[in-house]
Amino acid sequence: MTRRPGSTVQLRTCLDPVEQALQDAKALAADDSLPPEVAGRVVPGLCRTAVEAAFTETIWRQQLRAGRRHDKIEEALEAARVRLNLLAALALTGDAAKGGVVLPKLNSWGYRFANTYQALNKGAHVAHDGDLRLLAGDTGNLVTKIRATLT
Repeated sequence: MTRRPGSTVQLRTCLDPVEQALQDAKALAADDSLPPEVAGRVVPGLCRTAVEAAFTETIWRQQLRAGRRHDKIEEALEAARVRLNLLAALALTGDAAKGGVVLPKLNSWGYRFANTYQALNKGAHVAHDGDLRLLAGDTGNLVTKIRATLT
């Protein structure tokens, strides 16, 4: 539910966390009324949320298929959520300690995947100074690739 100007309430279909964050990022990136300094912080954060959710759903699927218990998966996710690179390594290799393989793996999919990942990692700390619509679109491509390749 979203409250619009004039107290108008708008309802929208509930989406999975990946799609929800992506739609919100794309909407804000397209909103010219949003101050650039705000958009430069918020849009990358939403994009990163989408990527984290895609990695998390991948980890659940992979580890459940491997026969791991729910509590063990939760423990691994809790430890990996400290940093994006740990979460990515857990999704890509099954081992959060193998963070050194994340960028080479993403580069093997195509340099834009690695560039997007790096922009989102950086965007958690400083405002993104590039094209936010492009970042949101590239994030959509990255989560599509994560879902298609890893699940």
